[in-house]
Amino acid sequence: MSERLSSNSSSNGVSKYSQLSRNTRTPSNGKGKSSTSTMIIVIGLIAVSVIGFIWLINTNKSSEDNKAEVSEEQSSGNETSEKTHESEEEAEAEPEAEDIDVSDKSDDTEASEAPLDENYSTDDQTIGDEAITGAKISGFDQEAYEGFLRIIFTIESESGIPHTTANLVTDANMINMKINGLDSDESGITRGTGFDVTGSVVSTIFHEVTGEEHLGWYKIGIKESTNFYLHTLDEEKIILDIQEKEIENGNGEEFEFSTESQGIEGDADGNVITVSGLSHSDQPSEGVFRVIFRLGSIGTGSIPSASAELVDYEGGKAIKLEISDMYSDFAAEDDYTEDYGNKAVAGMVGSFSENVSTYYIKITSESEYKLYYRSAPAQLIVDVKL
Repeated sequence: MSERLSSNSSSNGVSKYSQLSRNTRTPSNGKGKSSTSTMIIVIGLIAVSVIGFIWLINTNKSSEDNKAEVSEEQSSGNETSEKTHESEEEAEAEPEAEDIDVSDKSDDTEASEAPLDENYSTDDQTIGDEAITGAKISGFDQEAYEGFLRIIFTIESESGIPHTTANLVTDANMINMKINGLDSDESGITRGTGFDVTGSVVSTIFHEVTGEEHLGWYKIGIKESTNFYLHTLDEEKIILDIQEKEIENGNGEEFEFSTESQGIEGDADGNVITVSGLSHSDQPSEGVFRVIFRLGSIGTGSIPSASAELVDYEGGKAIKLEISDMYSDFAAEDDYTEDYGNKAVAGMVGSFSENVSTYYIKITSESEYKLYYRSAPAQLIVDVKL
């Protein structure tokens, strides 16, 4: 074997093995063979050790790679979980406004920093800086305390509290609140919607639709004229405290969906009602398309008499709405016409004559609808089922 190694050797490593074989072949007493066997065993052990060492290194490397992959997957999983959580939080940032009952009052007057009696008034009130822009309403809440209802707007702003006003509109039974300098409004109350309040002098909190940029406009309906106090808290909250009064809270008149004719008996004393604004919007959470007429009055009473019925109109169907007791109607007087492009409500046309506003709400099928009103703020509303 040593001769073959010697004759076929070309590398340095193999030559060393050949020389070693020649050196151990000389003795004739068999000891050379024993030495040769011993060397072969030693070399074999060394080779096995090297191979084992290489295998161990590769095994450790593979294990570390696997751990890295698992760690990366876990990290990716955590990141996905965080993103999902953030997405859920974003979804929760815009909750649907629901009717609330504030009959249960908090007795934590110290934490509420209750205003003093002299803080309250019915005068116009202003806080904040007109120069501030880029603010954001990031949250809305309300809390009932003994003696007052607190309405809270959380503000995110780098410069401070934006210019905010509140004023009592006696004829419309509401406190008008406007927050200027906004880039976004994430109060959770969709524009054109609001909710009813029971157990309070406050009857509704409504987010008004407005064409003005950077403005959040809220109408706080009240059952009776009352004092209020506009102020700030912790330099990040706009607070409107409204002084409570002993008010009976009835269920009021019930209105239901149907395809039948519907009507409202208003409280207007003569032709004193005005339509000062008109808005329309999808309300998918309620399954309706909503048309809102914002009302005012130049005399006694705030709700007009009105009637509605399904009629044939221009080859299709429409809800014919007639509003009586009218003094003026900014939309109908100009022969209102607008396409809505909604799957349930195609559009609306309107006209004004002899103190009556007449509107045709064009619907794409014979849908159920509901005619109703809010008294604070004063609104006439038509909901059409989608």
